[in-house]
Amino acid sequence: FDRAVALLHSFAYRPAEEAFQSVAAQDPQCAIAHWGTAMTHFHQLWEPSLPSEGISVAQNEIRRAEMLKAATEKERGFIHALSLIFNDPAIPYSTRASSYEVAMRNLSAANPTDVEAQVFYALALISNASPTDKTHFKQKQAAALLEPLYREFPNHPGIPHYLIHACDSQELASRGLAAARAYSGIAPSAPHALHMPSHIFTRLGMWDDSIASNLAARTA
Repeated sequence: FDRAVALLHSFAYRPAEEAFQSVAAQDPQCAIAHWGTAMTHFHQLWEPSLPSEGISVAQNEIRRAEMLKAATEKERGFIHALSLIFNDPAIPYSTRASSYEVAMRNLSAANPTDVEAQVFYALALISNASPTDKTHFKQKQAAALLEPLYREFPNHPGIPHYLIHACDSQELASRGLAAARAYSGIAPSAPHALHMPSHIFTRLGMWDDSIASNLAARTA
């Protein structure tokens, strides 16, 4: 399960889905494994965020997760938040994404020492940031959450990944350089992890580093 979540944080969606399905096969009562499978069909920072071929799978998985009634309030919180994305497709996606962000904010507030709650909330903030907001308000909120976590958990794949996304602007790029330097070494089997540092390197004009990052991703 830990590896499945790590793969999810590096957007290795297909291997993550297979890993979550393996967990569910080994423990049929594991509600949060079905949450994980559904999460692999929620591509928050990609376009489209909800690939059409995965929506029905995700809907079935999140309903299964709800039916199994997770044992902890925290797990139920993760499942509830994701249900807001998949359970009512008639609601506009932007509204569902905003509701998900609020649910993740509440979950992170209720579990202030839980790393995953904070990291997934930071991702929700970044994914809902307006591309026309030149103040980068939500990106700065996410970075403020992630930077202290990065100092405490330097090998967590999601933290540097989302720091790079949060800092992917001329204003903030220098704040993401340490994460960019580290991320490819944390998740070297994930092509996306090898590519992501190039976002920061390109912003800072570090062309040789940017080229090396993308060549490594292509090779992987």
